[in-house]
Amino acid sequence: MKASIDAGATSDASQAEMDRLVGHALFDQDFGARLLENPRAAAHELGIDLSESQVERIMELEPASFAALGTLFRNVAELEGPPGILPIW
Repeated sequence: MKASIDAGATSDASQAEMDRLVGHALFDQDFGARLLENPRAAAHELGIDLSESQVERIMELEPASFAALGTLFRNVAELEGPPGILPIW
């Protein structure tokens, strides 16, 4: 099982998969921390395979900025209900 997590994916995750991955990470702080620590393993938790370039892009994210964005989205969701699909990737 670990080999499939560590092995590089041959194709990019779709836009919908990336939206789901990032959205999940923004609303679930623990998952967001796991995503920034090990993108491939965290994506695998949701059944998503990432390409090497997608892993690299996630690894470039600043943890403090990502956490602040997550706080903002969670606060908005509490006031207005959950947002739709976020085209932020």
